[in-house]
Amino acid sequence: MKLGLCGSTDNLRLAKAIGYDYFEGSASAIAAMTEEDFAALAAENDAVRDDAFEGVKVCNGLFPGDLALVGPNADLARVQAYLDKLLPRLERLGVETIVFGSGGARKCPEGFDEKTAWEQLVNVARLVADEAAKYGIRVGMEHLNTGETNNLNTVAETYAFTKDAAAGRAADAPVPGITMDTFHVTKENEPLAKILPLFGAVYHCHTAHPISRAIVTMEDLPYLCAVMGGLMAAGYTGRFSLEAAFRDYAAGAAAALPVLRAAAAVWEL
Repeated sequence: MKLGLCGSTDNLRLAKAIGYDYFEGSASAIAAMTEEDFAALAAENDAVRDDAFEGVKVCNGLFPGDLALVGPNADLARVQAYLDKLLPRLERLGVETIVFGSGGARKCPEGFDEKTAWEQLVNVARLVADEAAKYGIRVGMEHLNTGETNNLNTVAETYAFTKDAAAGRAADAPVPGITMDTFHVTKENEPLAKILPLFGAVYHCHTAHPISRAIVTMEDLPYLCAVMGGLMAAGYTGRFSLEAAFRDYAAGAAAALPVLRAAAAVWEL
């Protein structure tokens, strides 16, 4: 199990120095970079990669909040143009997985038909999966708690969404999977036993302290071991990223890594 750290790509060297296996950055931040700034990031990413550290392998924050994906202002052509700029940059970095959270962009506007919004989001997810596949990247839809958006709030709902996104498509067509986030699971009181059967559809994972969204501690170890055990049983081959709210980024990231390593040891049992 490879363990990663989420944050600004300014922290690439820090993540490597602490001992993480890879880094997870923000896709929307990368899309917003000037050509000069992106070239500097790509060079930095090349410089830090070695046998122990993979550099940027995952990106979250796929869409900026002002790019409406559903509702009366949704525009697939605008989404396509955004992806045309973003995806070659992610390929250059070596990104393998995109986390499709983007709660603000996908939020259903008040009064808008929820069924129509669902269908719009399915079409966006299909487009993203198709375009990302051209660059060797797969897409994991992230369930977000109700405090962050008003759709795909649970693993179960997100699983149903991925099935709708796959429906009627060719057997070899790319389809989105699930990005499971243990913080959102606990925030929505979704029992682990209920979602374990869905772990075969999980492409990527996030974690943080289940209440404060701060770093994980040894108190979280039993739950993390249960999650990782379930992933192992499902044949999971993805990664596991710490996405926490840090009071002190460097100290918190360093303190959390031994906890994640202890949980990942379930793979060795």
